[in-house]
Amino acid sequence: MKRSWIGAGLLAALLLCSLLADRGIARCHAPVSRDLTQASRSILEEDWPTATGLSRRAMDRWQDCQPLRAALGDQGTMDKVDSLLARLEVCLANRDPQTAALCAEIAQLVSGLPHQGAWWDLL
Repeated sequence: MKRSWIGAGLLAALLLCSLLADRGIARCHAPVSRDLTQASRSILEEDWPTATGLSRRAMDRWQDCQPLRAALGDQGTMDKVDSLLARLEVCLANRDPQTAALCAEIAQLVSGLPHQGAWWDLL
């Protein structure tokens, strides 16, 4: 009977770790998504200096969460976002008209990135 309580305790600890990891990733990704959404709006208003500043801040925040994302995230999706951010940097330098759409795409991708951990994932 004692072993079943130990097992239940271990499962509860794993559930807690999963939920905390999900919240940690969401906390890292929310400012990135918010900055990119604001950058997209700034580009549509043709305020390129503000858009460039917001995009660079989003890129810096994306890099700040690298260890957490590397440990807990889906590597394929992370690589896709990295490549889109590199493309965004080139588009910003050239003031490409499709930059606003690219910012919105990256923001949407990043906002959907938390692995959506739930208690039933452990079952």
